[in-house]
Amino acid sequence: NAYPTVLANLPGLTGVLAEWTPMSFDLSAYAGQQILIAFRYVTDWATNGNGAFDTPGWYIDNVKVGDTVISDGSSVEPFKDITEILPINNDFMVTFVGYKAKGKGTEYQLATIKLGAVTEEGLLEVDKVLRDSDKVAMLVTLAAPQGFTRYVDYSYAFGLKSNGPKKSKTK
Repeated sequence: NAYPTVLANLPGLTGVLAEWTPMSFDLSAYAGQQILIAFRYVTDWATNGNGAFDTPGWYIDNVKVGDTVISDGSSVEPFKDITEILPINNDFMVTFVGYKAKGKGTEYQLATIKLGAVTEEGLLEVDKVLRDSDKVAMLVTLAAPQGFTRYVDYSYAFGLKSNGPKKSKTK
């Protein structure tokens, strides 16, 4: 009765285990080959964060291939995120929402750019929102392939390069 995303990732473990459970897997079919060993944690709303179970995640300890210790569990140093080994094509969508008081209400402006495909027109739209608004909210979302989810590090820095054209004073 698990969520379809969980079922699609079977064979695997389901349920809650209260104690360490030793496991081993026969890799003899891959002898002499370079292989990637991956650990994936997939959950659904039935178990994660609903208070029915104390499910803080999972713990992996004493990983060995043959007699070679890959990790004794004291550090995550030997492990890599799958995207460090098999990079995926992803990008960020950045939406600027400008707010400006207008009479008794608020006027809104939007400008959205995809960071991997920034155009001059897109930058001009962002510039207009930044200049014409009293406040601006910036929303950053990962534009990744369907089905891919994870936290992604990003940083940003921006500033206005000028105050715009000087207005001439006429008398």
